[in-house]
This record gives sequence, structure tokens and C-alpha cells, in this order.
Amino acid sequence: MGCAGGKAAATSDDKVKVVFVIGGPGSGKGTQCAKIKEDFKYEHLSTGDILRDIVKKQEHPKWEELDKLMKDGQLVSSALLVEFIKAFFAQYKGKKVLLDGFPRSNENIEEWEKQMKDVAELTGVVYFNCTPDEMKKRMLGRNEGRADDNEETMAKRIDVFEKDTMPLVEKYRGKELVEIDAMKPKEEVFEEVKQKFTEKGL
Repeated sequence: MGCAGGKAAATSDDKVKVVFVIGGPGSGKGTQCAKIKEDFKYEHLSTGDILRDIVKKQEHPKWEELDKLMKDGQLVSSALLVEFIKAFFAQYKGKKVLLDGFPRSNENIEEWEKQMKDVAELTGVVYFNCTPDEMKKRMLGRNEGRADDNEETMAKRIDVFEKDTMPLVEKYRGKELVEIDAMKPKEEVFEEVKQKFTEKGL
């Protein structure tokens, strides 16, 4: 499912220009990405939506495994996740893409570097900073009917985020990281997003 094609590596112009979007469950990543997509002309690709779509269609040989992992609040294999992302990127050559919900672990980054170096170029990392209590409150209130929106699973997802993903925030801090205060009302959050995206040339 490679996207680079042939023996020649993709040129810089062909590479997908990627911004990683990091934030805990319920931090408002999806809402803000929809706004960024319109104002800054990005494509928006949510890893969660990709995986939920696989489970919904029940066509992939590993859909039942994915379904169980998601319901348990656990992470999907990095190799498989990046493979799916790479396949989607085939349609986004040379475009700017918000990769929402990736990376979630150091292993994700290692797999990304193995599979994506000829396909994508990382241009920034956005972190939506939100407390665990606020994330839980928002997830309980959103009523989307998702299988992973129950209190037990929420607690597991937040714990996994704190343990596996927060170290990545520190890894990128002071380099590519753009930190956003996601505790504010969504309109105010987006004002900060616009200011910082403009400052960084994203």
C-alpha cells in the first residue's frame, strides 16, 4: 500500500505536509480541526475515524481485533495504524494534512519514520492541553452513541493518553510544538489556534 511509487523517492513537492494533532479524548481536537481545515486549507484525517470506519464496514480481516481494542480503550498496533494512514495519504500528495490523534506513543513515531519518510514531511505538532476531569465531562456530554463513550472506557483512554502520549508532548516542546489552551470556550480556542498557526507559518 505504499504511496511513493516506483523506485524513485517522492520529491519535496510530492510529499504530504503533515501537522500532528495531539490531545486527550474530549479535548476538542476534532472540532478545532474542522475549523482549521476551512481557514488554513488543510485536509483533515482522523485516525479514530479511520479505525471506526474499518469496524463499521467489517471488511478488514482484523476488524474484530480492532473493535475489541477500541472498546477496551487500548491502542492499535503502530505498524497497522501507519499502514492505514499511508494508504489514505496516496490521495493527498503535495497537500497539507492535519493528522488528528497521531502519534499516541513513541512506537507510533518509530513506525512513522520507518514507513513514511518518502511520503510525508512533518511541518508542525499541535497539542490541545485539557485536564482529565474536563475531558471526561465533555465525553459524557457529547452523546454521540460511540461504544467507547462510557465511564470505564473513558478512564482507560485518559490513562493511556497520560502514560503513552504525554511524553511525546515533552519530546516536541520547544521544537515543532504549538500548545493550545483547550480549556477555554471553543471560539476562544480557535482564536488562539489562528494566531499561533499564522505565527508559525502553518
